[in-house]
Amino acid sequence: MKKIMLFLSVIMGQILFAGPQLAGLALESNTTAINLGESALLTVSAAYADGHTEEITDKIVWEITPADSAEIKGNILTAQKDAQVNIKAKVENLVSDALVLDIYWEVNGHKLPPEPDKTLNDSTLLGIDVNHNDVRDDVERWIYKTYDHPIERGIMLQNAHRLQIQISDISKAHQYVKLSNKSLSCEYYLEEAYEWFKTKYEYTITSKEVKKIQFNTLKRHMAYERYNAEFNGEIFDEIIEANKENCLFDENGTLKDL
Repeated sequence: MKKIMLFLSVIMGQILFAGPQLAGLALESNTTAINLGESALLTVSAAYADGHTEEITDKIVWEITPADSAEIKGNILTAQKDAQVNIKAKVENLVSDALVLDIYWEVNGHKLPPEPDKTLNDSTLLGIDVNHNDVRDDVERWIYKTYDHPIERGIMLQNAHRLQIQISDISKAHQYVKLSNKSLSCEYYLEEAYEWFKTKYEYTITSKEVKKIQFNTLKRHMAYERYNAEFNGEIFDEIIEANKENCLFDENGTLKDL
């Protein structure tokens, strides 16, 4: 009998000190959109069966989709990859509704387009250009990832812009050759204005850098070959001089509205 009484006492004690039962979770953020590298504050509120609510700060298991888009330490989320992210908080056997957070990539006021689907992007000659600046989105992102200096970004974007246009309509090859002249004129100016640029670059080098990714499919490569073939046998005697006005980008390396 004593054993039974003791057993009942233990059970009653567990019930007495177990605390109120968790009934639901609510996940909130102090923002709905952040730039790469920035942070957001996450708040998890727990609702209990007895009607009271309180904020939970530990024992939270985070679910992030896509998993590589963000990192959460404590209740601080840090953006690691631009994407639309779904976040859920799990405590015990309860999971909150999904919180949607937009992570974008912005540099010096210029918002980069999202990473395009490679298969879809490479299925056409001109690929995907959601911000309509005549630079293919994957090329634009590659330039911003590869070059930190705004001048380097700017001239690479200008080259990517003119290469994209030059393969868009081969019948206008002679009209579009002026874009090459502007790029060359700009680079002459940059060589005069910046000693480091003159040491590091020359026209053929910057063009080759962009061409590596610009003409990444056979269709694109052949289109550029056809463009060049339009000038076979022609002699160009135009004198190209250094001119800052032919640099089609601003001080932040962002292409001007062309």
